[in-house]
Formats: sequence, C-alpha cells, structure tokens
Amino acid sequence: MKTKLNAELAKHARLPESVCKRLLYARAKMGWINVKEEYETVSLRAEKNVKCKGCGKRLKRSKTFSQTLNPFNKKDGRLKTRQEIYEELSKESTAWHLVKEYCKECKTNGNVEKNVSSKTITVCDKCLQASCWQGIFMCDKADIAGTVEKTIDELKALNLENPCYWESA
Repeated sequence: MKTKLNAELAKHARLPESVCKRLLYARAKMGWINVKEEYETVSLRAEKNVKCKGCGKRLKRSKTFSQTLNPFNKKDGRLKTRQEIYEELSKESTAWHLVKEYCKECKTNGNVEKNVSSKTITVCDKCLQASCWQGIFMCDKADIAGTVEKTIDELKALNLENPCYWESA
C-alpha cells in the first residue's frame, strides 16, 4: 500500500522534503488533511474475436477486468488473496466471452436481436444466485451478502442455478 501525499507545503515553507512528509503524516493522523491511498490492482485483460450477430462482420473486442488488494475486499471475513481475485476475474471474463456482440452499424440501424439476455437480474453477491437473494435457497453467507446485477448471458455462463429463478426476479 502506497500513500501519496501532496508536498506543496515544502514549496511554500522552504522546508526539506523529509520534514515536510513528517508534518503531512502528523496532520493526516490528526484528520486535518485527506490522504489518498492507492492499493495494488490485480487485473485480467481478455480479448475475443467473434462475428456480429446481426450481419456476420468479424469483430475484435477487448476488456480489462480488475479488483484491488485492499482492506475492504474480503471473502469469508478475511482479505482476498491475489489468487482468489484472479479466479473471480476469470469467471467474469468467461461470462463476458459468451455475451453476443454487434457491430456499430447494426446497433445504430436497430439490427440487434430483441431478447431477454440483456435483461439484468439481481443476485446475491456472495454466491451469484437469484434463488439466494429471493430467499428460496440461501447460501451460508446470505446474512452478510449484498446484491449485484448480472445479465442473463452472464448467469448462463456461470451455470450456477436453474434459469426458472430468473423469471420471478
């Protein structure tokens, strides 16, 4: 974890930088100034070469998935490891690979299929299942879980539950 501090005080007071940093740290501890903390980012870049579902044109798409190693990114009450984050990013990448793609022309001309796959479903953020969020089959972490929105294509790629739970969501 790196902490960036603004050393403007050193310019005005003509103090050595080391003295300035100690002053800024002291002020930050007392809550007089805001300190911006930067955390290490774990990222995964994915690319896909697909055909447009509207006209058949070849498309190349890329997307970067990322999370940070920070004190708030937890799993089961403990900090996530780099490996756990990478596994989650791989799942997201796999779901993204299955999403249908359309070229710009098809999107602007309305040559896009009208289907329910773009509809989002509210699911539990711990187990990624709508049945848990609806209270039908709750996971072990349902009491501390929040929600997240996932498209039907993403949920189909994860294959964690029967699609009948998405209809009532």
